[in-house]
Formats: sequence, C-alpha cells, structure tokens
Amino acid sequence: MFYSVTRTCLLLCVAAFTISVGSGQPLDGNKEGPKLRTVRPTYTAFPDLKSRNWSEIKDGKAAPVPPAPAIAADAPPLLKVRYEQFQEGLAFQDRVEEIIRLGVYDSRSFREYLSMTTETYRLAAGLEEKPAKRVPWYETRVVRLKEFEKFIEMRVQNGFDPPQNLHAARFSRLQAEADLLQLKAEVEKAAK
Repeated sequence: MFYSVTRTCLLLCVAAFTISVGSGQPLDGNKEGPKLRTVRPTYTAFPDLKSRNWSEIKDGKAAPVPPAPAIAADAPPLLKVRYEQFQEGLAFQDRVEEIIRLGVYDSRSFREYLSMTTETYRLAAGLEEKPAKRVPWYETRVVRLKEFEKFIEMRVQNGFDPPQNLHAARFSRLQAEADLLQLKAEVEKAAK
C-alpha cells in the first residue's frame, strides 16, 4: 500500500495534470484556435520570366546569367572586391543548386540561399554603369528565386520543409519583382 505522503503527492500530481490540460484552451471561447494564412495562388508581375523545375534540369547547368561586367585592371579596390564577392555568390548558388539536383538538399541553406541570391544579383547590377544594363541581372534574380520557390513549394507539400519557408521564399521573390519594377521605371524615366 501507499504511504500517506506518497498518496498525497500522487493526488497533487493528478490534480495538477488535470488543471494543466484545460489551461491550453483559448480564453475567448474560440474553439478553433488562431487563424493561419494559407498558401494562396502565386502572383507574379513577370509571367514572361519563366523558371524551370528542378526535375527538368538534366545537364547540371544553372539558369544562364548575363555576361559578367568587365573590370579594368586599374579599377579601384572596392570595385574589385565587389566583383570577387559577386563571383563567390555565384559559386555559392551553383553549389546549393548542385546539392538540390543530387537530391541531398536540407533546409540548412534555405536562408543563406535567399539572401545570397538577392545580394549576388544586386552586386552584379551595381557593377554595371548604365541602369539599362542592370535589368538583366534583376531579371535573372527573379528567375532564380522563382525556381527556388517552386522547389520549396514541392518540399512543403511533401512535408520536408515547414510552410513558413514557402512564405519566406515567395516574399523574397516578390521583393525581387518589386525591385525589378522600380528599376524598369527608372530606366524608362531616364530614356524620356
């Protein structure tokens, strides 16, 4: 048999458990819990900028990028550093995309891929002297982010990534489209 101290402890544990089970309920009487945003159909301002599915990439080649801007041998050190930084960004993307093609991707590179893609193409565009020559870099950024978004959407649907990753990927792609729209407006305004 149980001693009175043991019996008292067991009763207190059962009482605490019973009380704690009910404490997780919504206070306002809402039995459904919080409303979460669901994934809506995708909007793009640039339907003509097509992306590929990762399953379609058989030759192992990444999406084409515009030719790199030429940097003069006597260019300022900051310009040379930016150029090298841009090259490293492309190398990072190529490595992550190779991992995706091999089927061994995990989400550790998710945030880095989004930020590196954004910064790599901004750097490349910044190396161009004329705003009109920056447009292809911004377009390539949109295409790359569209491809990554499709990939993440597939991973979310199959339960490999959390849904918030799709929202973050889509957010980054939409920001890239907004940046491209602004750049095109500046180019158009300068042409007038």
